[in-house]
Amino acid sequence: MLSRRNPRTTTLVMTPLLFVSILAALLTTTSMLPRVTAVKLGKVSPRVWENLEAEGINAAAMEEAVADAAAAAAEEEEEKVSVKQAEELRRLKVEMARREALDKAKDIDWKSTADAAKKERELDEKYGVWKHVILNPWFQWVMGLLDDLFAIELMGEARMAPAAIVVLLFMLYRAKQPLSYLALAAAFFYNIHPILVGGLTVGMKVWALRRKPKGYVPPNKRAGVGVGAGETGATADEDKDKRPTRLRKGDGLSADARDMQTLTSLPKEVDHIVLGSDVGGLYTAALLARVGHTVLVLESGDSLGNCMTEMKGVQVDYGLLSVGKLQVYDKMLQSAYLEGAPAVKWSRVGTEENGYSFDVARVGNLGDVVYRAGKQALIDDQVISAPGPENRGRVGMFVTRVESVAREQAAFWVGRLFGQKTAGWIAMIFGQGYGGIGGRTVQEVTSVTLPEWGSLDVMRGGFRTENLGPGEVSFAAYVSALSQGMEGLNWPQGGYRSVARALVPTIKKAGGMVLTRVKVKGILMSVTKRGEKKEKGGDTGQTSAAAGKRRAVGVMLENGLEIKCRESIIGSSGVVPLFTQWLPKEVALPFGGDHLEEARPRLYTLLLLKGSAEELDLPASDYYQVPTEDGVGGEVPGGWFHVYFPSAKHPSGVAAPAIGGGGGKKQQQQHLPQEQLYSTCVIETEADDDIVEACYRRMDGSTSSRPAVQIAPGLAATGPTAPPSPPPSLPNAGVFGPGPGLKYYKMKQPSDAKIRRLQQMMMKRLVQLYPQIAGQFEEEHGGIQTIGPFRVGLSHRPARFVAPGLRTRIAPGVENVFLGGGDLVLGTFGGSVMGGWLAAHSALGYGAVDLLMLGRSLNEDLKNVPRGRYEEEGDEEEEEKVVAGGDGTKEE
Repeated sequence: MLSRRNPRTTTLVMTPLLFVSILAALLTTTSMLPRVTAVKLGKVSPRVWENLEAEGINAAAMEEAVADAAAAAAEEEEEKVSVKQAEELRRLKVEMARREALDKAKDIDWKSTADAAKKERELDEKYGVWKHVILNPWFQWVMGLLDDLFAIELMGEARMAPAAIVVLLFMLYRAKQPLSYLALAAAFFYNIHPILVGGLTVGMKVWALRRKPKGYVPPNKRAGVGVGAGETGATADEDKDKRPTRLRKGDGLSADARDMQTLTSLPKEVDHIVLGSDVGGLYTAALLARVGHTVLVLESGDSLGNCMTEMKGVQVDYGLLSVGKLQVYDKMLQSAYLEGAPAVKWSRVGTEENGYSFDVARVGNLGDVVYRAGKQALIDDQVISAPGPENRGRVGMFVTRVESVAREQAAFWVGRLFGQKTAGWIAMIFGQGYGGIGGRTVQEVTSVTLPEWGSLDVMRGGFRTENLGPGEVSFAAYVSALSQGMEGLNWPQGGYRSVARALVPTIKKAGGMVLTRVKVKGILMSVTKRGEKKEKGGDTGQTSAAAGKRRAVGVMLENGLEIKCRESIIGSSGVVPLFTQWLPKEVALPFGGDHLEEARPRLYTLLLLKGSAEELDLPASDYYQVPTEDGVGGEVPGGWFHVYFPSAKHPSGVAAPAIGGGGGKKQQQQHLPQEQLYSTCVIETEADDDIVEACYRRMDGSTSSRPAVQIAPGLAATGPTAPPSPPPSLPNAGVFGPGPGLKYYKMKQPSDAKIRRLQQMMMKRLVQLYPQIAGQFEEEHGGIQTIGPFRVGLSHRPARFVAPGLRTRIAPGVENVFLGGGDLVLGTFGGSVMGGWLAAHSALGYGAVDLLMLGRSLNEDLKNVPRGRYEEEGDEEEEEKVVAGGDGTKEE
């Protein structure tokens, strides 16, 4: 049965149920929110959508989510469309710009097109195939750069007044600044652009690396220039066969003129002839040979340099072979060597224990004075006879001044390559100190600078290689002697033969040769008829003969044989034989030559001592007896003499064998075995009036035993009390009035009795000096000899340093006769090397522009040419010793 329920009761019952349903729906809806969100984002697949609807999600929420998702998608699509529209818009703008450019190009006027075509034709006609190169942008950039450079003002207005610039440059010069500094300072003051200075510097450096010596003959063009080729026109191979590569009856380096086979092999014509084989002559010949010229060296003596001989199978050297400032002269010699040639090895004279003492001199009655290497040693040693701080300080200042003046001597000697005017400019630039004191004697200078001169034994004996008193010797020679000894002296190992072995191969490599025992009768001349004309390069006032300019074309030997030369003749034996024996009498003396004097000839007494230098306790230093006005003191012979032991200067301490010495393979080995070892001793003395006679060669060519003009000592006729003469760089012709003539000596052989007396006196004096050698003389079988007299060149008096005409171009009016050797500079080993250097430069035509402005010299230019390869020949004893008989047969 149905019953009616109470509505209130029903409501109460349904209320909890409704609450539970709502709560469940809320929970369900909350849990589905992530899914709704996913629907909004459009990441729900349709199936998930249906599941959501099946689960009873509110349709409104679903629609809202769908609407939001659609809106987001629409916004994203709109963004993509806007990007595409922007890109399309840009493309359209570019296209429009391109079309506008094309439209403008189509609107170009036809006249402009015609002008452009005309311009192209003009460029084709003007530049041709180079049009594209010239129109290249890089080329245009370079041309623009050059335009900018040309627009630069390379030389502007001077920064100050010219007078002020000259004063500043003179102050820099007086401060002894290098010439390069003076040039840069002048460029700055005269406002020269650095680009110009740098460009010139770089250009000069590049040119210096590529330049060749003047007169250079390449090896591939020397065919037909060898020995005998001038006359026969032989091929290079034939010339090579004709060269005397295996010399006979000589020392392995030179040929003997007495050998008929040698005379028949003499060249008919060469490039240069050098008269004299001293170190200056050989050096000159070797330099010319390195340039590719054939040179014939003629020596009148018995050996090379006429300074070595043989005694009992050993070599004995005599003459001045010691040299100071070795780094300078050895470098000069090396420029003349062949590649692989035996270079000269040097031994320093003295030991560290004795301060490298090189000389001992007995100066008057002051006793023996030892000369050691070093400036300070020279100052310290003077207190031996003159103690006191005041003298030490004064001598120190004096020696410092001597060093300063000595640095200017190289420029003075280079000035002798040129005329007097050029030499004067050189002296003004590089200093006139050395030339200024050349015309003064030692006594004149030291009487002012060193009043106590007479008591200073070391200073008094500064110049001792010639018997001249302080009132006779030039102060320039004194300065050179002191400066040479400040660094000590050096001796060539093996003697002069080692020097010859280094230089002679260079001469022979170029087709030349060296001949000894040659008697030259005279120099052959030819005359070019050009009328009276001033001497080339000379401002000495001398003119050629009216018939024309003379030129030497060769020499004639005493046997009548003529040898022609193409280029020059160089006299290395000295002024006296050149003007008294070889040049015609018509050739006048050089300006001032009638004031020159020859040094007194020398005699050499050679002795062999039994034993080595170590066994006999022989010193390496030389001993000089230097007489003064007061004599020499004690029981000593009153004359000048010079004693030295050549073997003591060699490291071995014994005399070298006479065969194969001087740098060959045998010299590098042990000495040849012999029963007795020897030491050598040389005593040098002056020839007295019994064997020499003074003569005078006058300006007109005549000779007489009396001087042409009697003058007092000194240069001027008023004697030594006259004002000092001007330096040779700025000569005053009034000082050189008529002179007595070139003083020289006629010589004759001393008698046997005189030689015996000389030998006995010298041996007695030698035992007094060195008692340990008593009884050690080898007096038998040629163990003692006296040879000479020999010429030693010009005297070192003031006239030698100020005579204007004493230059490389020594013969007035003769184009190609040059002076070399020691007479041109100093009578020493180093002076002879310097004289040879000067003679080679004159023979090749080097001038003031080359040496001074371009910094160009023969030694520097030779660095750019290849050296010949040295090929050592067998020693003389290994060669075939053959002599041609009268019937042409050969005997072994």
